Amino acid sequence: MKNLIIKRFPIVTALALAVVLLSWSVTPYRNTSPYSLPQPIRGFNQNWSFLPEITADLKGNLLQLKPDMIRYPGGTVTHKWDWRVGWVPGRNNTVKHPLEHLADLALYLDAKVMFDLDIVNSTVEDQIEMLQTVEAMGVTIEYLELGNELFLKDNFPDIFPTGTEYAARVATWLPELRAAYPNAKIAACLNGKTLPATDTRGNQWNAKVLQYFSNNNVELDAYTFHIYVGKNQTFDARISDFETVKGAIASDISGKEIWVTEYGVQKDTTVSGYYTMLEHLADYVENFADISLNHTVIAASPPGDKLNGDGSQFVTEGLMYRSRRILQDSSSVPCN
Repeated sequence: MKNLIIKRFPIVTALALAVVLLSWSVTPYRNTSPYSLPQPIRGFNQNWSFLPEITADLKGNLLQLKPDMIRYPGGTVTHKWDWRVGWVPGRNNTVKHPLEHLADLALYLDAKVMFDLDIVNSTVEDQIEMLQTVEAMGVTIEYLELGNELFLKDNFPDIFPTGTEYAARVATWLPELRAAYPNAKIAACLNGKTLPATDTRGNQWNAKVLQYFSNNNVELDAYTFHIYVGKNQTFDARISDFETVKGAIASDISGKEIWVTEYGVQKDTTVSGYYTMLEHLADYVENFADISLNHTVIAASPPGDKLNGDGSQFVTEGLMYRSRRILQDSSSVPCN
């Protein structure tokens, strides 16, 4: 009888898991990606200016997504965000998210926080004060990225005419950040795609940044990239381009961590193959990046949402990510 129980146990377990997945109205896709193992740190970017009231339902649904990490205060919003109030000044915000909300959510989820620091409109002293404030609330300061997509042509070219000026500011911030948080990992932002030929600034960004760091012995722990499949792109074309861009700087970033702090598909969710493409992209990013953060949990408008506007219900993409995490947790792949 004992041997019979042992033999039947895996079958019973598998059937139970199948019943759970089917009961959740699993999304209309199948994982046929050739990319295999997820990496340890997975989670979500979130523009906190679009986050609604943090209700018990929202927290409970986020907990089901099991993010290892959440990003604060998000991407472009980083260079507009007033952390003391928890909003974007001048925007008609009906909801504010002070640091207490971040600390409460991070501790509830047992998630790490990726802090995107405002290297454009703030000072290193101000950003350290922010970190010290939230640290006093129980959040460990472990991951810092310096700016968001500053290589794009409309993103502060008057302040950073080239990557050289950005790298120089990173170099001035680094000693103070290291002194305040010697155990934190710090990353600079690089460009992960080929831009139009007329965009000299964007296409030369990586070379300028890395050359300055090399010439001045500036040591970073990691570099950040964003990977989006555009509206008129295929998955294969986008990944091929990213591999080409990354390959051109391979020797310069060798030995450093790669953080993909935003990735997603920018097509409408009704486009045929949207979820399959997103699944392939998630597998691809998680297969090589040390940190992979999908965009986003709740946005001003789809695509990319995992929950509805008030966070009380899952949408199709959220169900997909919830199912992914169940399958990942049922494997032998470790996660933090």
